[in-house]
Amino acid sequence: MKLGIMEIILTAVIVIILFWFWLYRRQVKDICEQIKFINENDTNMMISTKVDYKEILELAEEINSWHNKYMEELQTFWKKEQLQKENFTNLSHDIRTPLTSLDGYFQMLMECDNESDRQRYNKIIQGRIVQLKDMLEELFTYTKLQNKEYEMDMQEENIQQIVYETIFSFYELFKEHNITPEISCTDKKIFVNCNKAAMSRILYNIIKNAWVHGEKKIMLKTMWSKSSFLFICRNYMQKGQTVDTEKIFDRFYKADKARNHVSTGLGLAIAKELTKKMGGKIQGDIQGDWFEIKLIFPGYEAVGNKTKNRTL
Repeated sequence: MKLGIMEIILTAVIVIILFWFWLYRRQVKDICEQIKFINENDTNMMISTKVDYKEILELAEEINSWHNKYMEELQTFWKKEQLQKENFTNLSHDIRTPLTSLDGYFQMLMECDNESDRQRYNKIIQGRIVQLKDMLEELFTYTKLQNKEYEMDMQEENIQQIVYETIFSFYELFKEHNITPEISCTDKKIFVNCNKAAMSRILYNIIKNAWVHGEKKIMLKTMWSKSSFLFICRNYMQKGQTVDTEKIFDRFYKADKARNHVSTGLGLAIAKELTKKMGGKIQGDIQGDWFEIKLIFPGYEAVGNKTKNRTL
């Protein structure tokens, strides 16, 4: 009698185990079919389960977590792909504009007999060539900076001297456009560990951005604060102009939606990459009607403790 009961219990246990194993295999097979369906179709469908086994639930949760991450990355990729297409379309337009202009002025130059007009056309042609050269140089520089192995030779440089030289390079441009920037520079002799050419490029791009997008009002300032050198550039914003401070250092970003100025939109992106490679910080902000870019580098003071105002 006891043996019969044990046999019945053992048989029941075996049946339960076999049933559990059948359900387990059936659920695994169902999950495989769901994964196959997801792979073959563009769908956000999540893996579902019909049993409450801990391992199965954990498996489904991990697969769904991976799928969600994959879908997010895919969406990000397509957004970047679309943005890149738009950027290259805009870039092609920006390069084609001076090329088309060059073609027109070359024809006018060839057909013109008036020496005064020929000189004027020649000056315009030279200007367009410079524009193209600057645009191609920006593209080359930005591409070079994307290489993680790219390094620059750095040494202690008198940052104030670099600032003065860069500002002075805009003298003729400011004079031609009747711009008198307000300049306030500390008289402290400050040294920063940097690459001089790269630092000049950063400052040049920042000031050029202020000249291109500003409303003939520019403020340039240097400061020494808490063992850091600060260069601040402000430009009065054009009426109705909007600037996205979260995107100003993105490649190809242009606040000028009408694209009234020929450029690649890489100036501030290059400034940011160079600043980052040399251990500095760059940030943008809006102060009332003024757009401000602040450049910060660690350094040390040599001599002097006064502030002197200058105007070009």
